[in-house]
Amino acid sequence: DCSKLNRKTILSWIAANSKEYGAGITGSAAELLIDYCACDMSRISAELNKLCSYRVGGVISEEDVVQLTAPDVDFKIFALSEAVAGRNAGKAAAVLKNLTESGASPVMLLGMLYAHFRRLLYVAITPYYERMPSDLGVKEYAVKKAKEQAARFTPLKLKKICDILQSADYGIKSGKMTDKTALELTVLRALGM
Repeated sequence: DCSKLNRKTILSWIAANSKEYGAGITGSAAELLIDYCACDMSRISAELNKLCSYRVGGVISEEDVVQLTAPDVDFKIFALSEAVAGRNAGKAAAVLKNLTESGASPVMLLGMLYAHFRRLLYVAITPYYERMPSDLGVKEYAVKKAKEQAARFTPLKLKKICDILQSADYGIKSGKMTDKTALELTVLRALGM
């Protein structure tokens, strides 16, 4: 079985291996490292080795993780939707700029945003059931985080954002707007809701 490990197991692994590499790590830094690497153990192992080399004999902090670890695209999508939920235009613009400058295709980003907001809408309107994580194709922690984030929106707002994303996709495919314009316009419309 090569599926992703649960957070508790990964946290234990990080604590044990950071000591083996000659450094300590705060709990919040370990949590952030897991989020930045999307629970991918090969990335976590490589990033932890780098962080421990940076902090030999010291303690790895959240700031170290932010400065030395590139967040996974899924984490950036989550951060973008958090900025939209908080109506933080500055943060949304910074995350969007970071996403597009990292070489990610605007069409791919629109698709990821649509999948993310559709999942938020689903967990917002559906009572939790035992098979929900497997039905959504994610771990239980991802459902928990989606529920937390969905609580920051009304179901109606989530539906409207999904509609905006779907309209942007149509606009690109029909040639009415460029992919970059569609992505930026979608984020601006979501912020204005």
